[in-house]
Amino acid sequence: MAKQAEVTILGNRYKLKTDREEDGWLEKLAADFNDRVNKISGGSRRFNPMNVSILVGLQLEEEMCDLKQEARQAYERIKQQHEDIVNQQQQSYEKKLQELEAQKEKLLSEQKADYEAMLLKEKRDFEDQLAAQSSQHAAAMKNIGDKHMQELHELRNKHIREMNDFRDKHMQELDDFRNEHVHEIQELNDKYVQDMAKQQQEHASDMANLKSSHEAALTELHAAKERQAAGLKNELLLKTSQQENALRALQEKYDSLQQNHEKLQKDYDELMELLENT
Repeated sequence: MAKQAEVTILGNRYKLKTDREEDGWLEKLAADFNDRVNKISGGSRRFNPMNVSILVGLQLEEEMCDLKQEARQAYERIKQQHEDIVNQQQQSYEKKLQELEAQKEKLLSEQKADYEAMLLKEKRDFEDQLAAQSSQHAAAMKNIGDKHMQELHELRNKHIREMNDFRDKHMQELDDFRNEHVHEIQELNDKYVQDMAKQQQEHASDMANLKSSHEAALTELHAAKERQAAGLKNELLLKTSQQENALRALQEKYDSLQQNHEKLQKDYDELMELLENT
């Protein structure tokens, strides 16, 4: 709300208005102007108001020029201080960014070295486990083969003994009855042939059963070895995936820092442009 006041300037009364809220502002301006007039006129009442007003205006203009010059100097000082602060902050930011880059490279190198060492260790452990399993498998195969050969040998010896016993018994019976019953000798001979064929069939069946048992044991050992190798391979792939995820997280963090740097650079350019326009 505009304020109104009645003031006296050079002996004349004026009604003036102002939008300033400060009380007595117009009276203060009028009193200051009258003081300047009195100083210039030397307190004399006989002076030309126009000339005195011109002198007061020149004095005010001189003070205004001094204030403008001081304001420009103050602005230049503030601008220089601001540029120095911005440069210091820019240097500090670039230094911190370089330190972060160095830390990132160091961290990536350390993690890469640890990852490669871990992969090498896991590879060696996996190879050692495969070698141990291969040795165990070879030992198991050898034991099964030895056992199988021993069983075959024992079965063969048993069959030979049975055949020899049967042949001796049969030959004895033939010797006992040869002179008494020629016909019965022929029947006994036929029975011997049939019994021999039956023994051969039983021997072949036993051999087939042993072979089938041996093949089933070998199949089970191969399957167990493949399952264990697949489990170790899956575990190694899982660990490899975890390390790759960690590396991706580090890369995303670095990208975020790079975006923040670009944003700060953009804000700095806008601020410098604003200062230059001002």
